Amino acid sequence: MGNPCWVEKLREGLTAFTDDSIATAVMDGSDNLAERDEHQKAAWARQAMEKLDRLVPDENTRYEIMARCSCDCALPLVDDLREEWQQNQDIDNLLKKMYMNPFYVRPRREGNVLYFTKAPCHKEDFAKAGTVDDKRYHYCHCDWARAVELPISPTHCYCSAGWYKGIFEGIFQRPVKVRLVKSVLQGDDACEFALIVRRRTASLYCCQCPFCHSRPCGKCRSGGSQERSAPENQMN
Repeated sequence: MGNPCWVEKLREGLTAFTDDSIATAVMDGSDNLAERDEHQKAAWARQAMEKLDRLVPDENTRYEIMARCSCDCALPLVDDLREEWQQNQDIDNLLKKMYMNPFYVRPRREGNVLYFTKAPCHKEDFAKAGTVDDKRYHYCHCDWARAVELPISPTHCYCSAGWYKGIFEGIFQRPVKVRLVKSVLQGDDACEFALIVRRRTASLYCCQCPFCHSRPCGKCRSGGSQERSAPENQMN
């Protein structure tokens, strides 16, 4: 997706969650980056993520930094969804309303997990692509990474997780956490994200698995029949 403010948002996130020395190190070489071609941008982004991983070992902090970099393009459409949620407090009704807007990638619900799978950014070119590299290029929505020479850290894709995070925080008016499940930049066939939904009506919890406290697991995918209560500080 087009996100001309990505570099500045990255700088702001680093400033908010790290110190000046880390922010300066990660942002080194970013001057006039917007004027460079996509290969130069992608090469810089890969190096920046390598430095971020090394200098900020805590994954949750890296997540918060990168989630702030996401595009704000969907946020103006959130008001109607928030009204639907506030009126009915029903996740399935909310999803039905999301399906009515072609802007949103249709989430699918498997038990207590919402999965979001991105459609290819350039659909026609993706369909015609004859190589894995070309398919990855035309699938990826990120102007700053689609031309990257792999590997690139999965930390970069927390930015895309932040796009869904922004939508659902706007709807629920409370913090949520959307997990990265798959990414074409990690060799997967698609980009997929997940949000764990508690079965109790009107209560959504962060998408850490309530069983293994990590990314969605097999029990999550099967519907999570062995429920247990989440502590108050996990509520979205």
